[in-house]
Amino acid sequence: MSRFKPLKLGIVSGLMFTFAFIIAGCGQVQTPTEEYTINDYFPYTENVKMVYEGQGSEFANYTTYVDYINKDEIQIRTNNGGTEFVKVLQNTNGTLSQVYFAPEMYYKLDLISEPKDSSDILLKEPLTRGTNWTLKDGSERKITGTSVAVKTPYGNFDTLEVTTTQDGQIIEKQYYALDTGLVKDIQYVDSDEVSSSLKEMVTGAGYDFIIRSFNFMVTDTDIASTFVDKTVSLKTGEGITDFLSAEFLDGGIMSTNAVLNAVWMEPGSKSDDLAEVTDTAVMLDILA
Repeated sequence: MSRFKPLKLGIVSGLMFTFAFIIAGCGQVQTPTEEYTINDYFPYTENVKMVYEGQGSEFANYTTYVDYINKDEIQIRTNNGGTEFVKVLQNTNGTLSQVYFAPEMYYKLDLISEPKDSSDILLKEPLTRGTNWTLKDGSERKITGTSVAVKTPYGNFDTLEVTTTQDGQIIEKQYYALDTGLVKDIQYVDSDEVSSSLKEMVTGAGYDFIIRSFNFMVTDTDIASTFVDKTVSLKTGEGITDFLSAEFLDGGIMSTNAVLNAVWMEPGSKSDDLAEVTDTAVMLDILA
């Protein structure tokens, strides 16, 4: 079950989602990786939801979904049951890098055009054993296998193994399969292992958001409100503007001549009692 966190809107609001993305391939024959590129091991595919089964931590279970694709960049949403975050990856000049990260993203917003805030490399060509590079934090990442057999709940794969070390100690191993993407991840914390393995891959489906619509009634002494939750499934590249426009028109809030120009997000205020940020509000730009 996906965990959704409703967002507040003045009149219409709230988004919630979960997401998953990755890749897979099978076989036991030595893979001639010199003939393959990053596109083969991490294809950009629309409307893909990936579900991972975890061991060693409750947050090792997670789901990903492809929010947006624009040329050489892809925005992927991850929900691990405790939080949702978004990563923007870029595949250019023989490298696949994470170029943007947004935590606590409980709504859908295209962040691909945002200024790049990081450039950690996930994969680097040539995809052959021994290819290595250094991350921003000083960790070393290296392709340590080109035909490593991996078992997952979704199936068996012949994978590209990428190992990350820090101060000479292995801290993570990732496994990518042809035409599928990341199928398994193992993190080493002290003497413990935390792993996530591909369990399910759904194509053609959308990602569910809960939209909460509020109605307000002003009285002499108070402002009363009621709300209705509706679920909308958004596919890769789809935003909530069209859905909100239909809601306003059907509800008689906007005239038939009005146009919803844009939707943007404003951070919620902090609660003095709870010392935490409240739900994010969805702001609307309406041209009558």
